[in-house]
Amino acid sequence: MAKTSSFNYEIMRAFLFGEDALKQQELLLGELKNQPVFFLSPGETLAKDELHRRSVQKAFKYADFRKTFATQNFNPFREAWVGFMGYADKDAGVQEGIFNAMFGSAIGSMGTERHVKFLEELAAGKMVGAFCLTEIAHGSNTKMVQTQAVYDKVNREYVLKTPNFEAAKCWSGNLGKFATHVILYAQLIIPGEGVYGLHGFVVPIRDGRTLLPYPGITIAEMGEKTGLQGIDNGIMMFNNYRIPKENLLNRVGDVNDEGKYVRQIANLRKQNTTSLGVLSNGRIGITLTCVVNLSQSLVFALRYLENEPKIPTSVNYDLMPYLAVVYVSNIFARTLFHYQLKFMTMAQKGEGDLAAMGMEMHAVSSASKPVFSWVARDGIQKAIEACRSLGFHRGTYRTC
Repeated sequence: MAKTSSFNYEIMRAFLFGEDALKQQELLLGELKNQPVFFLSPGETLAKDELHRRSVQKAFKYADFRKTFATQNFNPFREAWVGFMGYADKDAGVQEGIFNAMFGSAIGSMGTERHVKFLEELAAGKMVGAFCLTEIAHGSNTKMVQTQAVYDKVNREYVLKTPNFEAAKCWSGNLGKFATHVILYAQLIIPGEGVYGLHGFVVPIRDGRTLLPYPGITIAEMGEKTGLQGIDNGIMMFNNYRIPKENLLNRVGDVNDEGKYVRQIANLRKQNTTSLGVLSNGRIGITLTCVVNLSQSLVFALRYLENEPKIPTSVNYDLMPYLAVVYVSNIFARTLFHYQLKFMTMAQKGEGDLAAMGMEMHAVSSASKPVFSWVARDGIQKAIEACRSLGFHRGTYRTC
């Protein structure tokens, strides 16, 4: 189709994705070809456990790629990285994104000097991280989180409690089998003082050698899903599990040696907005993934239709609105991505009006996640239907 197009598609690619990002992506794809773990033998399929294991191996390869190719060209690399992972292996891309982009960024933006050790262990590949906000009863409604972190003044520890099954953490990627540490969102409670709202904690949950949960923690893998089968989504509950006082991510608030809460940001609403700003990472990641998935599906379907002249042109026309959406959404997603990078950099340096920017990013990313998910779902379904009987082939679903 590129050969018969009426415009220079290379110029269009450069406009949409940026020349520097495209060059980075070519380098990444070239390195990928030398990694056998990313390729299956013809006709080979994997059982669920092996699929999980292979996906984690790929995620660690992605982490190696990130170290190798990350340069001072910060934005182009990040843009290339998102597109590269979406096209190469989505499951492993999501897993690597969770323990680097979400887990690592949460520590970097919400933590302080006392948490640098966790980032060093993460960079050395000594831990696998997960991000635990969502609970059974409320989804990701942050105001309804029930998991408790009760401060023990005598032992200078937090006691983690899941008061009921509705408060169980769920759907967390990497949690089901492989995560050794999590970022846990819980209500900080100081007995006799009060409840100080939602805070993030770094919580070790498994022995790094055996991958068995520590006493006081119950973890289960959530089973098969309709997609992203390589990701081990999990569910977790706490029974008076203790973590050190220092594991509280304390950039916006802390508990002093006297057991008193110290607020770094006077306005409670601004404090919550700043501490939850990191959640936009996941929403923007989903937005970008939806754009990649929809564009892949449309390319597959439109190329098929181009070579099937017997199919009515009206079928082709049905896909055109979604093709237009891909162009618009790509520009929007890239812009949103740049703003979030700016916010995360400001948060790590403690610069600028984080609360105001955090509120805007929270609102826009919260809207973009469902809107782009719905559009991608509908467009992919149209693409599958356009492929007629071929749309039912497993290979088509892997693409779409």
